[in-house]
Formats: sequence, C-alpha cells, structure tokens
Amino acid sequence: MKCWAVITVLLYLLILLGVTIPLHQACFGWGKNPQAAAEALAMMRSWAYWVWIGVAVLGQISLLAVPVAVGERRPRRRRHLWVPVITAAFLLAIVCVSAITALAAGVWGDQDTLFKLFGKEGAGPLCALLLYFVVAWTGWGLVFHRFLREPDPTAMIRRLLRWLLRGSILELLVAVPSHIVSRHRNDCCAPLGTFWGIATGVTVMLLAFGPGVFFLFAARLQRLQPKGGADRQA
Repeated sequence: MKCWAVITVLLYLLILLGVTIPLHQACFGWGKNPQAAAEALAMMRSWAYWVWIGVAVLGQISLLAVPVAVGERRPRRRRHLWVPVITAAFLLAIVCVSAITALAAGVWGDQDTLFKLFGKEGAGPLCALLLYFVVAWTGWGLVFHRFLREPDPTAMIRRLLRWLLRGSILELLVAVPSHIVSRHRNDCCAPLGTFWGIATGVTVMLLAFGPGVFFLFAARLQRLQPKGGADRQA
C-alpha cells in the first residue's frame, strides 16, 4: 500500500509541475500586457513557488496517512485521525482566505481595504492576512472536529475530500471572474491576488482526487487478494 501511496504523491507532484506554465499562460498570456512563458519559468525558479509545492505535497501525504493504514489493516489510533482533520482545515482555510483575496481584488482592484486592518504599510497587510487565516483555520477545525465521531475512518476521509473538492470549485467560481475583471482593468497588483485564488483552487482540487485514486488502488488489491489466497489453497 505504501508503494501505491508514493506513486499517488509523485503523480500529484508531476501534475502540479505540468499545469504550472499552462495555468500561468491562461491567466497572464492575454490582455493589454500579456506575459510570455519565460515569466512562468521565472516564477518556477522562485523559493515561494517551491514552498507552495512543498505545502501541497505535504497536504497530500497527510491525507493519505489514514487510507494507507486502512489498506494495510493496521489499527488506527484516535490521535492519527487528527492529522487529516487538521490538514483539511488548513487547506480550506487557505481556500477561504485566497477566495476573499481574489474577490476583493476583483471588486476594489489595487485599492482593496480588506488587508489594511493593521495599516497599509510595512507588515500590516501580512498581519491581517495571518489573522484571517488563523480565524478560518480555527473555524474549519471546529467544523471538522465533528467528523471524528464517524466510526469508519474511510468514510471520514471521504467526507473531508468532498468538502475540499466543493470548496476548491466554489473558489474557482469566484477567482476566475475576479481575475478576468482585474485583467481588463489593467490593474497592477490585483491580478496577483486573483491568480493566487485560481492557483489555490486548482491545487486543492487536484489534491482532493489523490486519496480517491489511492482508494481505487486499494479496492483493486483487496479484490485480488482473496482470489490469490484461494489459488494458493488449491
């Protein structure tokens, strides 16, 4: 099972790397000031990009921890179930904050006031961003805490994945129109906020499919195991 989990994570990583340039070009390769693919390559060389990729891959690994234990029929301790709950809350917190950022950029453009709670200079916007993230993470953590009552860990993971998938789709429905509006206004910084929203939506949506793919692998192996056992007995 661990082998299939590693394959799932590697496939997710390769897909993220593969969609980077097409996604960048779909967002910035048109309009009054189109950007060439070289800009996407420059973005991929930045440390922030690889931090984002690392967070996404760690999220995928965390969500696969329980399915791997279930597939290997290992006992699942209650504290292990907290890992996907905290991870899902963390990911949906990013989805919410990036969606708010994209919406604010689409409505107010470069003049948005949502992140000027602590002032618009210095670390003020960053502090406001962190505050919104902590509030969202706490809120989703309280919501997903109820999922721990689910007697079947697999059913709990599937519920978390449904929330992640729905949240990412809703975010894209907000971020894509906001990005189109900000690009037509020829804003300077607003398209970066909307692009963050689109990138987050795509990243989390693809991440939500990872455990589902692993479940298919596990189900296939479970169907084959009894047959193999019967053949050996014969």
